[in-house]
Amino acid sequence: MSIKGKLNSELDLTEADVQTKIVLWMKWLKNEKSVSRNTYSSYYRDLKFFIIFISSHLGKIISKGDLQELNQIDFRSYLSHRTSNGLSRNSLRRTISTLKNFFNYLELKHNIINNSVKLIETQKTPLSIPRSITSDEIFKMIDQVNEFHTEDWLVKRDKAVLLLLYGCGLRINEALQLNLSDFENISPDSGIIKIIGKGKKERIVPILERVSVSINDYLESCPFSVSSSSPLFLGKRGKRLSPRIIQRILEKIRRSLDYDPKLTPHSLRHSFATHILENGGDLRTIQELLGHSSLSTTQKYTHVDEKKIKKIFDKSHPRSKRE
Repeated sequence: MSIKGKLNSELDLTEADVQTKIVLWMKWLKNEKSVSRNTYSSYYRDLKFFIIFISSHLGKIISKGDLQELNQIDFRSYLSHRTSNGLSRNSLRRTISTLKNFFNYLELKHNIINNSVKLIETQKTPLSIPRSITSDEIFKMIDQVNEFHTEDWLVKRDKAVLLLLYGCGLRINEALQLNLSDFENISPDSGIIKIIGKGKKERIVPILERVSVSINDYLESCPFSVSSSSPLFLGKRGKRLSPRIIQRILEKIRRSLDYDPKLTPHSLRHSFATHILENGGDLRTIQELLGHSSLSTTQKYTHVDEKKIKKIFDKSHPRSKRE
């Protein structure tokens, strides 16, 4: 389906000239800015809600002039409406980012200027400490996969995926977008795998022998014929494995082991970073391995550094012990 087809009912709430610019903005996000699939979908949803609200708020079809003349009260009314419908603080921040991105594009490419949107701010979200679990808990979780499949190759597949997420610190989409060629191209000497992350940024990550063995074990048992261009991880029908399948199996495992109900595939990535830091790694290395474009994103892990420093201080400083 085309972009215009996706937004069809919402675009009817805007004049033809505005419709064209919305479609061009979405193409710009995808082709020039190379935003991730999740970001693209979120921006699409945010703009859809904005169009519906503003059209109702103004009581008319939205024109180019309307976009230029929207004031802070209009924008605040929209954000208040979304908040009253249960929008989280993080989602509110993203919604504001969507609006600023859209209006920045209109100014940059079409000379449609709205200064009011530039003045919108929101409270900073308190820095959340990533959830992580111990390595023993992770391997217990991986062993638990046996309880939820009757086909051996599916057990081996899910174990390989979970080991890859933890062993390489990958996002679930990064792991499941790998093709067989990505795995085949790993040099035996370096043990390095190339990952395409957010914004199509490439990074290299060491892959542990245990992870490679697990993936090979899965490939040998996979019932489908595969080539270098095939997805590395396949679903029951021989198509690329969906992230939702791994999310569901993890939900089942989490409940069976009575683990934290907020445990997700992303928790394995957090655990990877936390465990490296606890064992002497530094934030700059973590930044490179996780593919963060900014060190500030990685600084959420400084709580681990602080605990490590306090532990060393208490153990080493002569005045730290009670006399």
